[in-house]
Amino acid sequence: MFLNTLNIIINSLQKTPLKNKPILFLNGAIPGSDAGPKVKVARLKSLFKTSRLKPNIFYCLSNCIYSSNNIIKKYVKFKIPIIYNQNGIFHKYWYHGNVNVRNNKMKFYLQNSDYVFYQSKFCKRCCDENIFKRTQNYKILYNAVDTNIFRPGKVLNTSHISVLKIGTYTQRNLWRLVDTIETIQKINQIGYLKYKLSIVGFIDNEIKKIVNNLIQGYELDEDIFLLGKKSQDEIVGIMQKHMIFLTTKLHDPCSNAVIEAMACGLPIIFHNSGGNFELVNDAGWGYGKKQKSISKIISEKNDLLLEFKKITKEEILNKSKLARYRAVKYFNINKWQEEHSKVFNYFLEKNNNNNNKSRL
Repeated sequence: MFLNTLNIIINSLQKTPLKNKPILFLNGAIPGSDAGPKVKVARLKSLFKTSRLKPNIFYCLSNCIYSSNNIIKKYVKFKIPIIYNQNGIFHKYWYHGNVNVRNNKMKFYLQNSDYVFYQSKFCKRCCDENIFKRTQNYKILYNAVDTNIFRPGKVLNTSHISVLKIGTYTQRNLWRLVDTIETIQKINQIGYLKYKLSIVGFIDNEIKKIVNNLIQGYELDEDIFLLGKKSQDEIVGIMQKHMIFLTTKLHDPCSNAVIEAMACGLPIIFHNSGGNFELVNDAGWGYGKKQKSISKIISEKNDLLLEFKKITKEEILNKSKLARYRAVKYFNINKWQEEHSKVFNYFLEKNNNNNNKSRL
């Protein structure tokens, strides 16, 4: 945090003339492939020039707030434009720390940024209801995917339906794995369609023991596979080998994995909370009671099972085409880049004009 704050002070005191092309300071956020914020940072760095020393745009992600609000307010406001990317908020149904302290950091940006990108309508609604209602200079801009890289593979012709689930699993969300495994066991026992499930992502060692015992107890060794943590480069090939993507996360604001899966032609099974329905719409199957705002949810295993029972092979094929269509139309990275460029260029031109007037 100290280095970030020092950079901001130096930048503001330098009074470097603003250039025509955007140069971003990303508030110390680092790129990567194993988490949503890191993926977004990697995407920004690939599309725009970044610098710690001479930026002309201060860009901050809501889950990468590292600098002191007071320092930013004192030295940066009115020096370089502040663009803020707002994802979900902290709430008591998943965060066990001080919700108000964490959300207050976001409140500063929601109040003081020159422009805010909300990652879904759900994100905007949550901020309006729980933190601060912004009424101007904002846009709903969903996460993006490179649809030239994430694209459908060969049509799979198998006797079973392959399902992919991606996440990070600890004691706190063990129920999501338990519910999924028990649902696969029940639906295969009923015999409507035969399902095989691949689970990608980090699983805590103690949890892995519980999960493996559950798989063996249900004799699902040939139906459920733990693939472990995978890099972003490996995910494309894995998605192309599956037919459906399953997410059981509650209040998910705007899932990168869901968008990437849709780009690969995978229809989505999702819980009817958070921003999932906005992303998926008819390109999948929603289960559970629809939740437009944040509230307590008791996820019922039977709701997930009932949704699996409704699925047909014909539906999978039709919804696969819809998923790809929606990814290309709404989540293509070119659209994401274009919307960012519009905002960056607007504020750079505005500040350049102000600087020129001040010299007259």
